[in-house]
Amino acid sequence: MSLINITLSGGAGIPAVGSVLFIANQGSPQTFRPIGNAGNQKWDMKVKTADTTNQGTRWTQSIPTLFEGGTFTCDLHYIPGSTGADSSGAFGHDFTTGLGSVFVNGIISEFKLVYPNGVIAYFSGFIMDFPQDMNIDKDILANLKIQVTGQPILV
Repeated sequence: MSLINITLSGGAGIPAVGSVLFIANQGSPQTFRPIGNAGNQKWDMKVKTADTTNQGTRWTQSIPTLFEGGTFTCDLHYIPGSTGADSSGAFGHDFTTGLGSVFVNGIISEFKLVYPNGVIAYFSGFIMDFPQDMNIDKDILANLKIQVTGQPILV
């Protein structure tokens, strides 16, 4: 069997470099403010299944039922002490007014992920984990884990 190389109309693939994560304010009108560059992203959307096996077959059978938004994880380039009302227009990371306060107060927030090619994913969720990676060889990172709730919208 020979290998077939496939290239989609959008290209062979795009690197994650340049992906930016945003968070919406809690007010009205809703506006999104950038939190930071998001690297090493993983999003484990899932579908639950129901077993539909019957006596007429020796193979198990199942059907898809409910979809799960799963968890979105990323390494966020973290700036300790940056306030939520950052003068640059970004949403800072501190634990009083910034992203850390969203975590410690268990706030369900609206997020927007902008991929390098301009595709946008909108989702609701809350931060489950906020570990910090302070390796001296690279930027300080917050290894965020966001539990997605409800249906994400990809545009």
